Amino acid sequence: MFEREEYQFNPETDGFYASTLPSFPPTTTRPAIPQRVGFGSFRSRTAAQVVLADAITAWDAADAWLTDGALNASAWLRGKLGVSNASACLMLNFARKTANIAPTVRDAVSEGSLSTDKANQLLHCFTKKRAEYVERDVDMLIGRAAGLTVNQTRL
Repeated sequence: MFEREEYQFNPETDGFYASTLPSFPPTTTRPAIPQRVGFGSFRSRTAAQVVLADAITAWDAADAWLTDGALNASAWLRGKLGVSNASACLMLNFARKTANIAPTVRDAVSEGSLSTDKANQLLHCFTKKRAEYVERDVDMLIGRAAGLTVNQTRL
């Protein structure tokens, strides 16, 4: 009764978006990205985060944030470094826990076998009450996290 015609969308003539989309040449060339430079800098960033964590550990242990009248270490980091509360808390958590509970995680991040994002996921569940289990299983957790995504690392 009703016959159906095959219809193909033509972006040049059909629809609202046809007039708003820019037209590109059929072959667009992309500039080559030097992988050694681009991804090598990620390791430098990770190493810098470990150095920053070491500095925060010493600074936090001396309660140096009190000299500026800050209410706490997180408030000082937010004010002086211009970072969000979440970033300040992550920096403090990483520094405090890798110094006191899980130095092996710090070493793994320092040598590049674990990203700071994965380390923060692991450190989230590391508490003083669980320190005995953490020390016993930390090598296994680090090895396992190396093959997972950040979301899969969440415990």
